[in-house]
Amino acid sequence: LSATRQWFLGLHTASLPQNLTQAQRDAFGAHTYRRIDDPHGPAIHTDWLS
Repeated sequence: LSATRQWFLGLHTASLPQNLTQAQRDAFGAHTYRRIDDPHGPAIHTDWLS
């Protein structure tokens, strides 16, 4: 029942756990991301490991 609820909530959520995957890609490579509050702004790279 809990898994069904989480699946349903995932269908209607604007910010999904994919953000974690994107943060991991950025931490271990030269990947960048864009801020949710400024989607047309510059691509950002954060040095997460320092």
